[in-house]
Amino acid sequence: MDMLGNFSQITANNGGLITLPIGLKPVYIFDVPSEMKEVVPLLVQAPKVLPENRLLAGKVTVTNPFDTPLHGKLIAKPIRGTSISLSKSKVSLAPGATEVLDVTLKAEFLKRRPYLLSVDLQNEQGKVIAAAQSIFKSNGVIQMIPEATTTITLDGNDDEWSDIKGVVCDDVDSVVHGKPNFAEVWLPQWMSKEDLSLNLKLAWREDGLYFLLKVTDDKVIPAPEGAHAFRYDCLELFFDGRKFGERGTTISVGADQAVITPNDTEQAKPCKFWFARKDNEQVSADLQTVSRKTSDGYVIEGKLVPKPWLDFKLLPGSQFMMDFLVDDTDDTNPKWLRKSAMAVHGTFNNYVNPDLWGRYELEAAP
Repeated sequence: MDMLGNFSQITANNGGLITLPIGLKPVYIFDVPSEMKEVVPLLVQAPKVLPENRLLAGKVTVTNPFDTPLHGKLIAKPIRGTSISLSKSKVSLAPGATEVLDVTLKAEFLKRRPYLLSVDLQNEQGKVIAAAQSIFKSNGVIQMIPEATTTITLDGNDDEWSDIKGVVCDDVDSVVHGKPNFAEVWLPQWMSKEDLSLNLKLAWREDGLYFLLKVTDDKVIPAPEGAHAFRYDCLELFFDGRKFGERGTTISVGADQAVITPNDTEQAKPCKFWFARKDNEQVSADLQTVSRKTSDGYVIEGKLVPKPWLDFKLLPGSQFMMDFLVDDTDDTNPKWLRKSAMAVHGTFNNYVNPDLWGRYELEAAP
């Protein structure tokens, strides 16, 4: 019955398949036989949690419910930071036939959150005739930090970083504050990767943990003297060097936040920064940073040296948690400060929730 009370009848085809019309207008269906069941032409099954080895192995089941042969192609929807492969992409099934294929996801960079493994089935004309998903949780892929074999000088240049792969954040998925609001486009918000995006590289040596952060920002506005730096363009660096079992829990000694103000000069020079922890004796690491303005934003190069009393040591196999959150403003009007923010791993409340910071491990040089 339609919304006006007009009755009609839905008839099955010769193969017993019933197709239900779907549209904007509601349709009410009565007298459904108890033996009727849903046809599932496509099913994706995979583990609910991404294993620590970064490999998620699942199955894709394709069934032909039609009374004619089914010829089609399977396409796995991409997930950034992963590679997804199917044991077979083309299918050709006789009426009523079923085929089970392997699907494997290899993760290189995933945050600590749920993800969808999605597969579409297209017919020979390229039209999607079925889609299926399986949700899995990532506990955050452990990122391996390479050991640098040469000296790294804090000079704001990337000469020593050319062989080190970086993590790029340049889409809305990494925006943790000021996500695009198309209903209120006049409000300050993240606009594009030219407005705010970043490229992060990490390395370590026996004398410290190093990072190079390149920020794309079309308007660089550091905080003026005496202002709250986090309301302007800045980097919030989070570091958790506590022992296993304590990392990622409520903030305590060994987990710190540093707010770093970039320079708006073309010549690299030391940055102004401060730690959120008021007692300097309890700050878990010494920090050195330099920055300079670039043609499309700014770069910050830094070095973190853990305190001797910290559980985390600069040795191969040592693990810790860390995150980089970049704040952005495009207007000095106090009403519009900190219009958006982008994080490599966590959320806008990183300062109270270390659970979502990234997991890292130091890797020995080959």
